[in-house]
Amino acid sequence: MTQEDRIRTVQLMSLCHQLYPESKADPETVALYVPILEDLNYEIIKLAMFQLLRTSRFFPKPVEIIEAAETIQAALMKRTLPTSGEAWEEAIDCIKHNGSQKPYPFSCPEVKMAVKRFGYTALLELKTDDVNTARAQFMRIYQQCIETEKIKKNMANLIKRFGDEKIKKLMSDLAENKQLPQGTDKGKNKEKKAVSPKDKLLQ
Repeated sequence: MTQEDRIRTVQLMSLCHQLYPESKADPETVALYVPILEDLNYEIIKLAMFQLLRTSRFFPKPVEIIEAAETIQAALMKRTLPTSGEAWEEAIDCIKHNGSQKPYPFSCPEVKMAVKRFGYTALLELKTDDVNTARAQFMRIYQQCIETEKIKKNMANLIKRFGDEKIKKLMSDLAENKQLPQGTDKGKNKEKKAVSPKDKLLQ
């Protein structure tokens, strides 16, 4: 996002915020949306906000804007993820092509990952009586794979934005803080510094 787009995003958020007079978000909170939405294109943010304004009774949270933006981006790129049912049908179709010399053309990485996690052999040896149970299990795995891919994408964006070493340092600090027993001197010293992980990223 360019500096000009950051300014336009603040102006857009401030303007949209006026439509929600009951919102408790102050100007500083609204301005905080900009670094959170840093990886999104301004035009996509604007489309997402206009879509949310038509359906949301409350001022949209950043996560809602990001989800709406991802839906719009997927539509523009003509990459809509299969439903859980469609993913299952694709997995069954994959088994029907067993023995083919060519790799099966999965519609997206998420379905391919779900088939791998469920087990190609398990699908191949599936008995008729177990189909309904297997289908429900596969659908859960598929949804987990979707979330995994989202996490990968978010991590890639963070690394691109802040650098690999800074992200590793942040995660190392988080792990260290988690392991420290409460009441130790080391823990007290860290508490005095009061440097949050978010502050470390923005330094």
